Formats: sequence, C-alpha cells, structure tokens
Amino acid sequence: MTWTTDDIPDLTGKRAVITGVTGGLGLHTAIGLARKGASLVVTARDSAKADESVRRITDDSPGTSVDVVSLDLADLADATRAASEVATTYDRIDILINNAGIMVPPKQQTRDGFEACRSAPTISGTSRGRRPCGRFSMPAMHGSCRSPRSPTTMPAAST
Repeated sequence: MTWTTDDIPDLTGKRAVITGVTGGLGLHTAIGLARKGASLVVTARDSAKADESVRRITDDSPGTSVDVVSLDLADLADATRAASEVATTYDRIDILINNAGIMVPPKQQTRDGFEACRSAPTISGTSRGRRPCGRFSMPAMHGSCRSPRSPTTMPAAST
C-alpha cells in the first residue's frame, strides 16, 4: 500500500500550525495541507523566507489563509513569546506539525547555552507540554476536541 497526499482528507475548516515552513518538509507539508483546504499558521525565523514560502503556498492554492508567526527556536524567550501569541490569537489548533530544525550548522551555542543543532527540535518538542511549543499547543489542541468521537491526538517525533 502506497500513501500519497491524495490520501489526506478534506481539511476545510481545520487550522494547522507548522514550524519550519521555509523549505523542505515543512514547506511541502504546508502546500499539501493547503491543497486540502486547511488554514495555516506557519512559523519562521527569517521574514523574507517566510514571505517567499507564503507566496509559494498561495500560488499553489489560491485563497488559502496563511498567517505567519515569527519564531526563533534557538531562543527560549522567543519560543515562549511565539507560543503565547499563537495561544492568544487562535481558539484552536486542529493539526500541529513541529518540523523546525537546523541542518548541520557550524558548532555554536544559542543564547540560552544549548548546542544550536539540538535546541530547535528540543524546544519545539511536545513532551507533555513542558517545551514552549508544547505548552502553547495544549490548550488550543484541547479546544479542538469537540466530542469523545473526535479526541485530540498529539503525536511527537524527533530525529
């Protein structure tokens, strides 16, 4: 059995939050969800790259609602700020994709003292809501659960 984006159900009326949407899997995930009707909230460190990603998404799927939240996952304070912004701006999150990461940077530390290539996946992780992005997502994800037949599920994976 082969899975393709054709297998994604209709997502009209659903809100997806995707971190790391300026390239690779994050961008292609956003495009795939937009094609199925999802409204998107995307995050990025670089506003110019975010604007280019939004252009690519909306060129592919005209009419898609795409909001951008500035987010630098190498900075705990910024991750907490962005989490708070998402939590106060949106009443619910139906889909959360913690995709952001840093590909093979030179060895360096973040301002919080973490190794840069390890900080983004760690800070974005949803381990029982202890990470900033996990904390912002919990109330909004629970707000998406309308009945026992549509429970909120938050799978988390990291590489």
